[in-house]
Order: sequence, then C-alpha cells, then structure tokens
Amino acid sequence: MSGTIDLERVRLETGVTQDRVYVNNARMSPSPRPVLEAVQAIQERAWREGWMGLDQPGIMARARTAVADLIGARGTEIAITQSASYSINLIANGIDWQAGENIVITELAYRSVAMSLLRAAQERGLEVRVVPAQDMLLRPEDFRKHLDNRTRLVVATMQPMFCGVPQPVAEIGRVVREHSNALYCINATQAVGQRPVDVRAFDCDFLFGTARKWLRGPRGIGFLYVREPLIPQMRPTYMGYPASLWTGPQSYQIVDSIDRLHLGDYPYASLVELTGAIRYAMDIGVEKIYQRNQHLGKAARLALREVRGLELYDLTHGVMGTVPVNVRNVPAEVAVAKLEQRGIIACVAYEENALLGLRKIGQRELIRVSLHYYNTEAEIERLAKALGDIAIEGAR
Repeated sequence: MSGTIDLERVRLETGVTQDRVYVNNARMSPSPRPVLEAVQAIQERAWREGWMGLDQPGIMARARTAVADLIGARGTEIAITQSASYSINLIANGIDWQAGENIVITELAYRSVAMSLLRAAQERGLEVRVVPAQDMLLRPEDFRKHLDNRTRLVVATMQPMFCGVPQPVAEIGRVVREHSNALYCINATQAVGQRPVDVRAFDCDFLFGTARKWLRGPRGIGFLYVREPLIPQMRPTYMGYPASLWTGPQSYQIVDSIDRLHLGDYPYASLVELTGAIRYAMDIGVEKIYQRNQHLGKAARLALREVRGLELYDLTHGVMGTVPVNVRNVPAEVAVAKLEQRGIIACVAYEENALLGLRKIGQRELIRVSLHYYNTEAEIERLAKALGDIAIEGAR
C-alpha cells in the first residue's frame, strides 16, 4: 500500500468491523483475512501431507526474520516465546544475579514485569527501585538518581497498557548508558505493531512483545530480542531440545545460540500467522499506522472530553489510541457490559494489571478504549454517544 492507508480495504479484510465497533486492540486485535488464509493454507497442507512433510525449520526461521525486520534486529537475536510475560521471565531467570545488585522498574510496569523481578529480588538478595511517572510520562532525568554501579537491569515501558502516553525509551536508554553499566530492557508489548520499534536506535539489550495485540497476530505467541553478545550468558529457564544437547550419560551442553531460550515443539500454524501479520503491518507501513493511531487517539479524547459524566485520565500527554476513561457512578465492568450491548467492544483495565500506575491516579479499574488504524471517526462518535447515554443512566 502506498500513500495513505487504504481504509476501505483493511476494513473489508477485518471481519469484526462488519457488525460492531471493536475498540479492544490493546488486549487482542483480529487478524486480517489474508493472514488467516495463509494459516488455513498451511493447515490444509498439514492435513494432506502431515506436519513432518512441511518445512518446520523454515517456518520458524521466517517468523524470526519477520520479527527481526520489524524491530531492526537480526533473526539470530530473536527467540519465539509463548507471550510477553514468558519473555520477561526468561530475562529474570536468565541473568546471573549477584546479591546486592539492584533492578530499576517504573510506575508504569505491567504486573508480569514487576512480579518476575520482585521474585528474583527476594530470592537473590536484590533491591528493586521504582522510577515515578508524573502524568503517566517517564522523564529520562528521573532515572539518574536510581542508577549506580550496582544497577544490573533497567526495564522501561514503551507504551503503558492502561493509557495512550508514548514513552521516550531511546532517551531513557541514553541516560542508562551514561550513568550505569546496567542492562537495558524495553517492554514493547503495547507498542509493537502501532509504533516504529528499532532496537539499534534504542540501544537496548532486551526487548519483548506479543503477537495478539497491535500486530493483529495469533494468541499464545510472543518474542524476545536479546543483543547477540549477551545470548551465551543467558541461563535457560528450562532444559531440553533445542536449548541443550545430551552429550553423555552424565553430561549435557547448552547451545550458545538463541535456541538456548527455546524449548520443545512450537505451534507452526501460529508462526505462519505471526509472519503474515508482521508482513501485513509492514506492507501498510508502521509509520502510517503510528500517524493514524495518533490521529484517532486525539480525536477520541476531543470527543470524549465533551461528554458530560466522563472522567479521562491521560489528557496531559495522551495521544495514542489507548484511552483510559470512566463513567461517573458506573463501575467500569458495568459500563463495558453496557457498551457490548450496544455493539461496542472495549475492556476493563484492573489495578492488578498495573498496580503502581492505577494507584498513582487513584483508580481501581478503568474502561480501556483502544483504537487501531482500521477504526473510524464515525465509530468514535458512536462510542461517545454510547458512553454519554450510559452516563445519563448512571446519574438517574
């Protein structure tokens, strides 16, 4: 596709748009029809020929190459994982921690990031430090006071799960490099597929994401980038093929490649879907998607701030398609259910998902509206009207 996004085409290729307003992309986006057709084709071949007749190593290699092309890495630096949460656990269990070291996270951390690193800290005698986020924005200079010569890992969020505030991860990375020898990790789960990602420009050591959100890929697939020189230093969380070789009755050998973070069999149809979803996004143009999602995010905030009875929480810096909102006097779960009755699919973001961030704004739960490039301005108007109606009902 060239020029602007062919909105008519992408909506025709997105079945959910035919009979509802789908604004739940931060949780799970529907795959485009061409991607699903590629999956059906490989499943059909497996039905006729059996999986052993297919090029399984090639399917894996193409998936890793697609991820690498998307984020500016090499295929040899990409591990295919079960999820973003699985990826951060590989990091937490793979680093050779030393007692007395510290880990830096932020108030925007997702629960699996916080919990995996908190457990590592408790088990290995580490300190966890938290960088604040004023108005949901991380400021690079705030990282300096949390860094010292015992800082081993810094984990920043590229895009929070509960709001639409882009984070300056490249600038944060420069501060980390200038003021410590720490490893730098980026959670790109809510960014990849809707914002350009470049691990070289970010100068990060790790970056992870998932397929089922903004990439419009399959469930149960994620990825982990590890800077190549670090790969042989990573301790595998689990042992088995292809991470290690059984070399003798009492011996084994861990491979030096990224395969040390792989284990067992993989859902090859889902790898085909991941590859197709990435190529679909890159064909549209990630920069175009980025601009479109900013446009939709700004349009949604302009529309919703005019609706009486609504509370919006990221108006200072929020520009992306994820919009946190609540209806006064109506619990978020109730409001989301009422939206679904009106053919609008959103979701609830709970405190347990981003405890520090939601506590910072004094909310236990939020309605999370998350628009992607195939959404329209007319759908935003429909959403605003529906939330306005729910607010009127709640005020009675």
